[in-house]
Amino acid sequence: MAGRATLQVFGMFGAEWKADKEEMTMVEQSMGDYFVATQRQDFPPGVALLMVFGTFVGRRLTMPKTQSGLQRLKLRLAVWMVKRKLRKSGRANARVEIHDGEIVIVEDKPQAG
Repeated sequence: MAGRATLQVFGMFGAEWKADKEEMTMVEQSMGDYFVATQRQDFPPGVALLMVFGTFVGRRLTMPKTQSGLQRLKLRLAVWMVKRKLRKSGRANARVEIHDGEIVIVEDKPQAG
């Protein structure tokens, strides 16, 4: 039963994560052997809770709004990393911008003074 529950959680991530009958049998047998060897009857409560939240989050990761939000987050993280590397390399005056989903480094000329 624990093996089936685990595979059902993974199946929430999309069709390519759904187990076929052979995989289902293999996982159920392996999980059964594990529980016998460790003298357990079920998952520890923390693991069960993690599976519940994994299912909740997994379904939402495939939704369009979440995908676009993750894409924006990845771009912001990339900009932060590029800015950090520029500062460390002594190019603190350079600006980092996003144009059409691409990161562009714009060199600022030092002011004459």
